[in-house]
Amino acid sequence: MPDLELEMLRGRKAKELMDNELLLEALATIELHWETAWKNSRPEDGKLREEAYRMHAASKLFRGQLTRVITTGKLAAKAESDRHDREKQERRLENWDGSADTAPEH
Repeated sequence: MPDLELEMLRGRKAKELMDNELLLEALATIELHWETAWKNSRPEDGKLREEAYRMHAASKLFRGQLTRVITTGKLAAKAESDRHDREKQERRLENWDGSADTAPEH
């Protein structure tokens, strides 16, 4: 599978995940849990505060990675569409007989 097709497929799969209400609910619950744990911790609870921060940050990184894959998939789809349009235009030019009446469209 060419790279563009693979990136488009990955983007679609990532979008399906980010559109999944259950996954979004789970992430929101996890983020709220660790944010609350961090906010309610005492300054001397260093290990808990560090763990809460890392877990909350990991959840955000997870979301960010899926967003990057979606964006890459969209860019790959645009590149594929542009390539297809270029090839179509090149075929028109190859078949053009030179007359103004049959000039290829842009």
